[in-house]
This record gives sequence, C-alpha cells and structure tokens, in this order.
Amino acid sequence: MPDIRPRWYVWARRAVLAVGAVVLLVGCLGLATLALDHVAVKPVECQVVSAAPYTRGSGFVTSTASVMVQTRDCGRILVTGGIDFSDLEASAKSFVPGTRYEFDMGLSSRTWGKYLNMIPTARSFHHA
Repeated sequence: MPDIRPRWYVWARRAVLAVGAVVLLVGCLGLATLALDHVAVKPVECQVVSAAPYTRGSGFVTSTASVMVQTRDCGRILVTGGIDFSDLEASAKSFVPGTRYEFDMGLSSRTWGKYLNMIPTARSFHHA
C-alpha cells in the first residue's frame, strides 16, 4: 500500500529529526568537555594581574566557592580546587599581582575550551 501522507508531513518529520540530532550532538559535546577537563591535567604557567572571590549559582542551584583570576598571558582562570566559603577572601588575597603561578588545568580548559567561550578551570595552583 502506498504512503499517502502529505508532503509537508514528511518534511516536518525530517526537520524534527534533524533538530533532534543537533541537540543530541551539542549535548554530547558538552558532556565530553566536562569529562575531558578531568583528563590529562597539566600545569600552565601564567602571570597574575588580579584575583577576586567568585561564587556562582542561583535559585535551587548550589553555589560553588572559587576565585576568578585575571592573568596577563592566559586570560581569566577560575580556580576551584582547595577553596571553600570559609577562606574565600583569604584565597583571593593570596594571589600576588605580577607573580607567576602554575595552574593545574585539564585538557579542555587548556586547549579547545576557549573556542566554546568557556572559562578555563584550574584544579589547583602554586608559585612557578
């Protein structure tokens, strides 16, 4: 028996499938970015310009204590490792402007995360 669906139905179905495939691809890319930020963690040396406490989250989302560090040669870096709300201010003040630090960053933070408009995340830091 021949298919008697209207032509618009066939094109609408194809459009829905195409949009679904794109949404699935973007979701997989997002998950891969998160996973790759825990792989191949290596130190990146940068000169600090300034640092400030940074908390994110709103509504029912839990905030995360971190420090936003502005560097001369690496741009902005979000430091999350070893920081909690009790020492947030002290952690931000521990960065001395003009001093070089090594930030331990995962694969996506070091490489292609910048093309996705992602702020690089450092697990830890120490003087270079």
